[in-house]
Amino acid sequence: MVHDRLPQRGDSARRRVLVRARTDRRDRVLQQRVGPVGVRESLPEVHRPGRHRERRHLGEDRRPEPVQPHSVFAHAPDPNPVTRQDRGVRNDERLTLLANAVHITQAIVDHITPADLTRPTPCGEYDVRRLLEHLIGWHQVFAACAVGHEPPFADGSPTYTLTDDPARDLREAELVANLGQAPATIDMPYRGETPVEHLIEELVAETVIHTWDLATGLGHSIRYDDATVALAHAGLTRMLAESFAEEGFRPPTDLTASTEFERLLVRSGR
Repeated sequence: MVHDRLPQRGDSARRRVLVRARTDRRDRVLQQRVGPVGVRESLPEVHRPGRHRERRHLGEDRRPEPVQPHSVFAHAPDPNPVTRQDRGVRNDERLTLLANAVHITQAIVDHITPADLTRPTPCGEYDVRRLLEHLIGWHQVFAACAVGHEPPFADGSPTYTLTDDPARDLREAELVANLGQAPATIDMPYRGETPVEHLIEELVAETVIHTWDLATGLGHSIRYDDATVALAHAGLTRMLAESFAEEGFRPPTDLTASTEFERLLVRSGR
């Protein structure tokens, strides 16, 4: 607003007082701005578009808490598991190792001919035919239970009998895909509710060991990476502690193992 008045007596003195007051106030502000800041004294809050408001302190250690290393073989129970996603990355890693092991099995089974079915294997009295029925049959049982379907199971064993295309039967079991949709626990016909990560570990052990049985009976050699072998050891340890271990496994042999994979075979009675 503009005041229409003529200059009055004493205006000059008042202007000098105002200028002096403004100068003193400016000096105080400058002194406040350049004054020393204590080590623990807060700096002003700064807010930038798209960022959270943050108050920093000089001398404060802002480094994040160290991340604890995790292992895919840790067996800590899930605090409140509901879905596979809630269980985090550990089961994804287990499932990837199982998928790799099944892929090797599939490559072996794809080339089996009718003439191979009577070949003996290192798995006790199982020839190639019976070993295929055992392996594919259990894949079908686990796959069905993973998605809540009635498994092909009776009298303590899978009911699968070999067809003229075992490679197709193994592929169509869709074991890995069904386990990827499974809840935190699966109701198994021979022992009830079981954590899915325990079942995956046991399946890795069964798949790795029996695929070696098949490959050996057919005159092939196979190799597995260290992570798969380590998880197979974990699965075998679980199975050896079960009530069915005496029926399913021979005692460990006294052979000297030079690798972890050989030790796995020795532990399984090969």
